[in-house]
Amino acid sequence: MRATAPVVGESMFEIHHPRGATKKVSWPGSDPCLVLASPPGTIACDFFFKCDLDSGSSGSPIFDALGQIIGVADCSGPCTTGNGALSTSKILQDLNEEPPPPTPLSVVTVFDRSGSMSLPGLSGMSKIDEAQEAAALFVDLLETGEGHKAGLVSFSSTATLDYPLGIFNNGDKNALIGPPPNHLVARD
Repeated sequence: MRATAPVVGESMFEIHHPRGATKKVSWPGSDPCLVLASPPGTIACDFFFKCDLDSGSSGSPIFDALGQIIGVADCSGPCTTGNGALSTSKILQDLNEEPPPPTPLSVVTVFDRSGSMSLPGLSGMSKIDEAQEAAALFVDLLETGEGHKAGLVSFSSTATLDYPLGIFNNGDKNALIGPPPNHLVARD
């Protein structure tokens, strides 16, 4: 990816799948593919370009004449000045910045423990065993120490608060999800 922003009048080409169809290369020999201008601050793209583009082309790479990626197609014809793109120079800046802290999540899992859950599921295990494995995997993916909260409510003919919503650590996480599923336990 090129670290410098494209300049007005620069020749470019694009490889894309317009409308999800067969791959197309739009290049100066077939289309007048040029960088046109930098947009005003009110438009969420970094530069405009003229090149054949259609729905389904968003996210496609835009190359300079040397084959370096200079941008990513972002929007088709946001105004009369052309198609919009995100510059790789801005993408590289974003990649070098520290990401913002995660937003804490509050999640309550609602678990069906009624009699029908004892029936076989698609895997051959009981539905309740399948549901427990899925819930355990979901809760295991929540990071401890990030302020996330989790709780558990189960129901059959009535609902029960099995684990109140609260911030949890690894010990609480293990209490909430139980031991790892049998097929995930290391064997000698």
